[in-house]
Amino acid sequence: MRIAHIITRMIVGGAQENTLLNCLDLRQIYGDDLLLITGPAIGPEGDLLRQRRGGEVPLAYVPSLRRTIHPWRDVASYRHIKRILREFKPNVVHTHSAKGGFLGRLAASALKVECPSANPFSLVRMVRRPPLPRHHQRRRRHDRIDGAGQGRAPREVHDDL
Repeated sequence: MRIAHIITRMIVGGAQENTLLNCLDLRQIYGDDLLLITGPAIGPEGDLLRQRRGGEVPLAYVPSLRRTIHPWRDVASYRHIKRILREFKPNVVHTHSAKGGFLGRLAASALKVECPSANPFSLVRMVRRPPLPRHHQRRRRHDRIDGAGQGRAPREVHDDL
């Protein structure tokens, strides 16, 4: 499976470390072909990738992808992400963080690539589950909402895949 992860910045923090560990696990355990798309790690937290914890995770860098709202940079980021996705041809786009998530879902939708909307306790492999009932779906731009935080342990969820 080809999976593109999109996150605004790879600073030292919980969501970023979780994303990095997901990428490493998908590559090492399942042999998935993946790409991590990120912007610059601007902020006092520090750059997670400079700590050499990323291992062999393939990386695509989008210099204009920043946390702050800036219409011109955001349009440039969207176009750059869309170009990267078009070249990589993922089966699934998994998004993290507000800006990376929004622009990533827009680009995936434009390219007609599956892009699940996930809660903070989600598992990437859960996109292979059947879609949830319509009343559980949020916006039309999202293919499905999948999560492990609904009274099911992650191992049980993985066994359903």
